[in-house]
Amino acid sequence: MEKMPQIIGDFSHTEYLVVFNTIVFGLIATEYFGVWGMLIRNKATVKFSWLHFLWTVFSFMILLQNWYGVWPRTKYITYNFLYFLFSLVPLLLYYLISVTLSPSTRDRNIDLEKHFFQQARSLMILHAVYFLFTIVASFVYDDKGDLWVQNSVRAFAICLSLIGAYWYEKKWLHYLFLGLGFAGLAQFILAIPT
Repeated sequence: MEKMPQIIGDFSHTEYLVVFNTIVFGLIATEYFGVWGMLIRNKATVKFSWLHFLWTVFSFMILLQNWYGVWPRTKYITYNFLYFLFSLVPLLLYYLISVTLSPSTRDRNIDLEKHFFQQARSLMILHAVYFLFTIVASFVYDDKGDLWVQNSVRAFAICLSLIGAYWYEKKWLHYLFLGLGFAGLAQFILAIPT
């Protein structure tokens, strides 16, 4: 069976596939920037919510951490098409998370807290699935660093997300989870090899 060429001109197969992943990361980031831009442009008709805003910041920070941490995994995406598809799963989940956090721009008057609580259960379930996927991916990609710490933080995040999905209407619980989430994210980032 003929193999895929590794380099065409000066462009490697890995670079070629990473470009697609990069475009998808950019589209996801655009969703977050769109929400924050909408807050600024439509401040007269948007009812601001710290809870919603902090969830967008937290979710965006996880996206950035994912982007930073995906670097060692790029070598795998050229092994076969399944590895490439597997690399897109967290991006799909994060796109769904970003869309869940983004209110419809067709609405004239937007209450971000109301929007958040309408979407909170879905948001928590998507985060739980994302964190579960990242645990599986840490073994598929033979990740480096302190995997015990990283996967413990992820497992804890799954538990919090599922609790949040069950008691999604409890405002204080979301603030508690955000505090724990930002602390866990900081711990996770410290466990990533530099």
